[in-house]
Amino acid sequence: TLDWRVYVPLISEHRLVLAMRMLADLLVGDVPFYELSLMGAFNSHGFAEVKGVMGVPEGRYSGELKLIGALELRSLFAPFTMFRMRMVFGLHAFLIAGQTWATLEVEPPFDGPGPASAFGVGGGLLLRWGESLVIRIETAYSPDATDGGIPVGIYFDLGYAF
Repeated sequence: TLDWRVYVPLISEHRLVLAMRMLADLLVGDVPFYELSLMGAFNSHGFAEVKGVMGVPEGRYSGELKLIGALELRSLFAPFTMFRMRMVFGLHAFLIAGQTWATLEVEPPFDGPGPASAFGVGGGLLLRWGESLVIRIETAYSPDATDGGIPVGIYFDLGYAF
């Protein structure tokens, strides 16, 4: 697994930040099918989860090689105090795209129409509690989710996605 991240402050340190991420995950050998949709050194998340391509239904994409690229614009702009703790509200918007390859050999019928065949777009609310705890509530849309009911994913997580 290779995880590359860049953070560019656009206005002061936390007022407006452009965050970028590239993630690559490669599995080799006789890989069990249930491992093909997982990512990370400790299988901590999958391709279509909160740290992957949000908006895409879980289990939709899997393979021996997975690539994800993400752009996120974050802003913490409304400080306040509650319970004698410093807190800050913020917003963020993101675009995440990814591609999986079923095997290391190119097989177009399994691998989608081309680069970045899966994507999600969305945004949400941020709450920084104290100096280090970040709470996120967000929604994400992906065209892959339109065939099974609600076309958006709703996510709640602690910390930034990256």
